[in-house]
Amino acid sequence: SQYLMVAQGMPKDVETLLKKKSRDFIWDSGGRNTVSLDTLCAPMSEGGKNMLNIEGRNEAIELNWLKGLLVTEENRAPWAHFAQAILAKHAQKAPIVHQAARSDPFLQTWKPAITKLPSHLKWILKVAKKYNLQWEIIATKPEITRLLPIWFHLGAEERLNKLNNYYYAECLRKRHKVRTL
Repeated sequence: SQYLMVAQGMPKDVETLLKKKSRDFIWDSGGRNTVSLDTLCAPMSEGGKNMLNIEGRNEAIELNWLKGLLVTEENRAPWAHFAQAILAKHAQKAPIVHQAARSDPFLQTWKPAITKLPSHLKWILKVAKKYNLQWEIIATKPEITRLLPIWFHLGAEERLNKLNNYYYAECLRKRHKVRTL
């Protein structure tokens, strides 16, 4: 059902199978396909058959999941908190990022190790990469800037990010609970 597709996602092999079955039905499995899938998915008013574009629908669902990960911490759904924790747990080996310094791979310079993630998170990160998701801002209010993570900050130079693992940084994280700017 559509609810299950939204709630659980659709494995890529199922998506491929459904696309093939849909095409075979529409094109009657015989000979060459004379009408493109884009045309078949177009509205009838534009000469199409209004066929469901399964791949496009799944990508739209993944974009909505991505949107759920990108909202501010206080506005996140419970699943997104778990997803962020899983992403933080599976950081790439380099650069070395202390567990307490990892909060959000979209707002920090560390990245998760894709191969270790559950399939849903892999799909979300794949769609983020496809659309070149990145933090870009011209100017921001000071109250928003103060909410950004201080460790492995996107705006910091490489030489400054190297200081994130020194002993005094660990003291700031553990003893003084410093997490944001």
